[in-house]
Amino acid sequence: MIGKTFLRSAAIALTFLAFPIILLTVSAHHFYSTMPVFTAGGGGRHLPVLAPMFAGSFYFGGASLLLAVAALLAEVAISIVIGSELRSERVGYRDALRRTFDGRWLNGIGEGFLKMVIFLGFGFFAAIVGGTIAIVLGKDSGSSGLVSIMFAATLIFVIVAAIFYFIVRLYFALTAVALQELGPVGALKQSWFLVGDHWWRTLGLLILFYVVSSFAVSLVTLPVTFGSMWGTYKHFFTSLGQTGGKIPAAELGKLQTGFGPMIGISAGLSSILSLLITPAFTVVMYFDLRARHNDIAEPESPAGTENTPSDTAI
Repeated sequence: MIGKTFLRSAAIALTFLAFPIILLTVSAHHFYSTMPVFTAGGGGRHLPVLAPMFAGSFYFGGASLLLAVAALLAEVAISIVIGSELRSERVGYRDALRRTFDGRWLNGIGEGFLKMVIFLGFGFFAAIVGGTIAIVLGKDSGSSGLVSIMFAATLIFVIVAAIFYFIVRLYFALTAVALQELGPVGALKQSWFLVGDHWWRTLGLLILFYVVSSFAVSLVTLPVTFGSMWGTYKHFFTSLGQTGGKIPAAELGKLQTGFGPMIGISAGLSSILSLLITPAFTVVMYFDLRARHNDIAEPESPAGTENTPSDTAI
């Protein structure tokens, strides 16, 4: 499936990500170029020294957000191509872009925003509950430090487990947007419903896939990023040898100026390679889950509808 859609997927990925990658590389270089100024300013005690860093971090954060949104939209378009291929319908590059911007792009951003709100809301709620219980335990002078440590460890475990649970249950929401044209809420409900009784199986497959795909992506990105940073690494290790392992702060700041291009190139290349692999796996799993629920033969829902079983609300 990856081979059959490779050229179209690559063209879509480059269309969406080319400009954000360039912008990220430039902004990262600008941010890390302020490090020598920060070091020379005595740790940044003066506003003229901090101002370039704040501006650089603002540009870098904005470029990172733009890259994330662009990758999301590219995944929608690539998922459309792969999903259509699985239905024996060939969708070209232009048609995939047209379908993406025919409302699905906004629904994709919407489901991503809702997932972020859910995770942040859960974290905020857990912090309030945990803080309240900690205060109650703190007022009990008879409670030991061991009890507090056990409570904190248990709370952290519960929070992490709950986050993993929600991530897996809502993992296919973007795919539902791309393939079934569901709205943000409907896509979250559909993903929640499909994973349902197959949570452990889905988690295992996701872990296996990400281990294998991360290794495959690293085989390409590591040589490229290391090669792009060879001059910086060489200068760094030379300085270590000359100073006995104690590099002056000013010299270290100068070395940091070379980190920007590495970050931009690495993030951009990783995003493109992930888009060539991840949507294919996700779409195939999505079709498999729908088949397990006898949902694969149902007609696709019209754009903007939320046609999911009534008893599957989150």
